[in-house]
Amino acid sequence: MTRHPARWLLPLLAACVGAGAWSVRAFAAPDINLSLRIDPTFSRSRLTAAEQRWYDLSWSHSAGCAAIVNSRSISDDLYTYGRSVGDYTAFMLMGLRATGDRQYLDRVKVVSDAMRTMLRDADDACVGGATDGFLNWRWRALGTGGYSCTNTGGFYGSDHHQLDEAMTHGNMALIAYAFAINADLDTAYASRAAYWRNYLQNHWEAKWVGRVGGDRTRAWMDGAGMYKHEAHVVGNLVRAAYYLWKITGDPFYKARADGLESRCRANFVINPNVPTAYSWHHQVDNTTTWQAINYSEYTAAVVCDLHFDGYTPYVANAEISKFMSTWRDIVLRDSAPTYNSMTPDVYGGGTPIGIRASGISAFARWDTTNKLLDYADRFANDTPSANSISTIRVFTGAQAAVSMRGGTTSPDVVPPARIQDLHTE
Repeated sequence: MTRHPARWLLPLLAACVGAGAWSVRAFAAPDINLSLRIDPTFSRSRLTAAEQRWYDLSWSHSAGCAAIVNSRSISDDLYTYGRSVGDYTAFMLMGLRATGDRQYLDRVKVVSDAMRTMLRDADDACVGGATDGFLNWRWRALGTGGYSCTNTGGFYGSDHHQLDEAMTHGNMALIAYAFAINADLDTAYASRAAYWRNYLQNHWEAKWVGRVGGDRTRAWMDGAGMYKHEAHVVGNLVRAAYYLWKITGDPFYKARADGLESRCRANFVINPNVPTAYSWHHQVDNTTTWQAINYSEYTAAVVCDLHFDGYTPYVANAEISKFMSTWRDIVLRDSAPTYNSMTPDVYGGGTPIGIRASGISAFARWDTTNKLLDYADRFANDTPSANSISTIRVFTGAQAAVSMRGGTTSPDVVPPARIQDLHTE
C-alpha cells in the first residue's frame, strides 16, 4: 500500500526540496480523490509551495482574462462556448479538483449564469427565425472568418451544428455535475444543478431525440442526431453522457458513454515509434489523418478529466500514462529546453509549429522526468492579460499535476451518495 505523508508535512517537504521542478508523483494522493467536491476546510496556507505557486498563477491569470471571459459568456455562440469559454470553465473546474477551493466553482457559476441569460427558442431571423420549443444557443463562430447567414450552409444563427453542440454540451454536463455534487452545501449550487439537468435532458437532448423521430439511442449514436465522428467531438459526447449518468443514475446514459468510448478506444493506438504512447486519428472511424494538436488538446482534456472522476476506461495510471507519453515523447520530443515548438499532430509527423498554451501540463502528474512541468514553466512569467484565457489551462493543469489533495478523506468532504431532490429557483 502506498503511504502518503501527513498533510502538515507537505509544505516542509516542498521547502526542503525547493519549489522548482520537484517531482511530487511519489507522494501523490489517489487521483480519484481529486474530485469536484468542495473542501469546506480549504485554505491556501495548507497547500505545498508548489501547489501555491500554480494556485496563485491560476487566479492572477483568471483575473487577467476576466473581462474577455465575461464578454464571451454572453456571445450566444456555440463555437465560442464549446471552445474558449468551455476551455476556461473546464480548467477552472480542474482547479477545483486540485484544491477543493469553492472559489473555482463560484467563478464557473458567474460564467454559466451569464450563458444562461442567452438561451433562446428561436433561430436568427436571417435564417428563418424558426422555433421548436427547445432552448439553446446559436452557432456563429465569431471571430473566425466572417461567417454570416449566407455562407455556412444554414448553420449560422441556428442550433444544428453537431460539432459545437457536442463541444458545448460536454462542458455543460461537467458544469452541471460540479453543481450537483455540491448541491447540499449551498442552495445556489442546488438550484443551478437542477436547472442545468433540466436543460440538458429536456431541451438539448430532447431536441435531438425529436430530430431522429423519437429514437433516444440513435440521437446519441448516429450522425442524424447529435453524433459527429471527430475524436474530440465523440470525447465530449462521452463526457456529456457520463456526467448525466452521474447526475441522474439512469443506466441509459452509462450505456451511451460506454458505447461512445468504445469508438474512442478503437481509435487510440500504440505509436509504433514510441511504444509507451498513444496516437489517434482525427476521426474515430477514419485512419487517414492523425489528429492535429489544436483538436487533440480537447480530446486529451476529456480523458484527463474522466480519469480524475474515476471513469473505468481511463482510471488506471498505466492507461493515462500513455496519453502523457503522447505529449512528452512525441509532441514535445524536440522542444526542451526552450519549448518554442511542437509537432503538429499526435503521431509526430510534419514540420514543427509554434508552441500552444494548453492543459497538457495536467499530464505532468504521471511524468517522472518533469518535462511537462518544465513546459508549464515556459508560461509562468507571462503577464496576466486577455490572452490568459488560453494560458489559464496551463496553470490549473499544472496545479492538478502537483496536487496533494485527498491523502486522507474527512467526512465533510465525502460527496453525497445520490444526487436528488434538486429544485430550480
